[in-house]
Amino acid sequence: TTTTTTTQATPSAATASAPSAAPKPKFAPRPPDLPPAPKPATPAVAASTPAASTASNLPVVFINGEKLSDTSIRVLMGVGFPVKEGRYWYDKKSGQWGVEGSGSLGFLPASLPMPGDVKADASRGTTGIFINGRELNVQDKMALLVLGVKLEKGKFYCDEKGNCGKEGAAAQWNLREAMAKKAPSKEQVAKGAEVASKVSKFM
Repeated sequence: TTTTTTTQATPSAATASAPSAAPKPKFAPRPPDLPPAPKPATPAVAASTPAASTASNLPVVFINGEKLSDTSIRVLMGVGFPVKEGRYWYDKKSGQWGVEGSGSLGFLPASLPMPGDVKADASRGTTGIFINGRELNVQDKMALLVLGVKLEKGKFYCDEKGNCGKEGAAAQWNLREAMAKKAPSKEQVAKGAEVASKVSKFM
């Protein structure tokens, strides 16, 4: 009699030990919210306002009672004016100038861009003689006598060329030409202006 042996199939170890796959989620989980990234720092921008200019080394000068700007002082320097700190008067019509309280020290070009007009009492005159509105003092009158010009009380004019005369009449003399004949040296003018400016500080 033939005996038939039936062998039952045993599952393999690999098949038996393989875990079942986890169910795949339908949607991916949302990552947690993160704080916003910080903005990059803005670089400092240099101020566009220019630095203040350095203080001027120019002297303090007054003409016809008004303080001059640096520009006006440089104009005077450009025409040979011996600029010293002090107070001066300037006659735009004739170009004559001097220290406040004193007479004429000479001529500058007429019509310079200086402030104000020469005042009647610029030279503290008491002669009753007026030239372009300024009353001459005794020193002015004596200086004219030295130049050969004798004036009585009244009002006179003097233009940019030095032509002078009684108001409303023709020119009778030329002050520029008369002064040029007896003009002091540049050194004398500079020295006189320096002394006069020191005196003016006490007036």
